[in-house]
Amino acid sequence: MLSLHAVEPPIDPSLPCSQQSLSIGEPIAGSATPDVSAWLALEHPQRWGRDALSDSGFSDILESHLAELTRKLRMRFLLIRRFGGEDRTDGTRRAYLVQPKTQGRAKPKIWQFELGEPDDLLELDIESMLLADMPGGERNPPEHLYLVCTHGKRDRCCALRGVALAKAMTEVDNLDGEVWQCSHLGGHRFAATMVYLPHGTHYGRLQPDDVPDLVAAHRRGDIYDLRNYRGQTRYAAAVQAAEAWLREQESDMSLDGPELLEHSLRGQRWSARFRSNDGKLHKVVVEPRMGNIPRLKSCDAEAPEPAQWFYAVRHEAHSVV
Repeated sequence: MLSLHAVEPPIDPSLPCSQQSLSIGEPIAGSATPDVSAWLALEHPQRWGRDALSDSGFSDILESHLAELTRKLRMRFLLIRRFGGEDRTDGTRRAYLVQPKTQGRAKPKIWQFELGEPDDLLELDIESMLLADMPGGERNPPEHLYLVCTHGKRDRCCALRGVALAKAMTEVDNLDGEVWQCSHLGGHRFAATMVYLPHGTHYGRLQPDDVPDLVAAHRRGDIYDLRNYRGQTRYAAAVQAAEAWLREQESDMSLDGPELLEHSLRGQRWSARFRSNDGKLHKVVVEPRMGNIPRLKSCDAEAPEPAQWFYAVRHEAHSVV
């Protein structure tokens, strides 16, 4: 007897997670690294373990110190290295502390430091720098940072796709910032992934061919293609999805907008209020959705699971007189 219900074909389990995600059309909006108030990136050309903090040979005191800061300040810690992983000839290593734009704080900031060894991070008063906007660091930090995930210990997709993207980025002339390979950003099924700091703009499914147009968009003060736009890392996942949806509806590609005013959760529905660049007020309500076709969340996941994302169910717009 023929079934009256369509049956979705299963995904080949041998495919990399990024290919599985792409094949089922998993939405990318709302998948950025969430709720990040600050970034700390340390140049570390030595071995990267699976966990950037606990598996990379740091002292116990530094590991404990950074773990506390990440928890207390909602800070994300990353390892970075130059393309190819070359050691610097002078024996020093670079570190960056980044504070993206946040609600009520319009100007993002990058601090740059030259360190002799990882434990030198213990001498930096990171909390005061972030909370009190203290000066510090070396002069003339880069205007922007392009951090491309190439963390093969976490997922093979990031190694294969991320390295190709990082190489293409290093070949750009007159780039508006510095390019670094970085440790796990999250969401390797969207490889190649990259975060653009200090804005905190997170991209996915980037290809080397995207690089010229991506760089050109940033030079104009815009984000790149919404098909690659995962969201703003300072927001929760649901708010990221609402913001990305509003951008599409309003054709707003500017790096600085729309501005989040407030958000709330009621039941399973998230409500987010934004002010667009033309002054209009918008309320976007999103709720979770789940796909029908299981896919691997990462290449080493034990079992496939359905994709989940946030779907816009209501939009209200008001002009301000």
